[in-house]
Amino acid sequence: MKARGIYLVLTAAGRSSRFGPAKKELLSLGTGSVLDSALRPFLKLPDLFFVVITAPPSGLAELEAALSPASLGALEGRLAIVAGGESRQDSVRLGLERLALERGEKGSDADIVLVHD
Repeated sequence: MKARGIYLVLTAAGRSSRFGPAKKELLSLGTGSVLDSALRPFLKLPDLFFVVITAPPSGLAELEAALSPASLGALEGRLAIVAGGESRQDSVRLGLERLALERGEKGSDADIVLVHD
């Protein structure tokens, strides 16, 4: 039997329209960006296999730059930042599709997929 793995889709492709003119995931909380702070607790999961972050199509590099070197290092080879969709539902679907590609033959029926919105 294959080992159980934990996979994460973190959605950050929204417009932050309720928040104001700034993209909230890029703002600093003093210990890093909002995005990095949202990701950090998941990095402690021992079975975390892969993370997909959905981003605005024009903001992929900007969101990657909002992640700390420590987070990027912890996820080396286990992170994809992909373009999200027009709606939150579309972004989650696109993130899940990317996870499906990653899981491929490595996946198990016991895998857990977390979606953080």
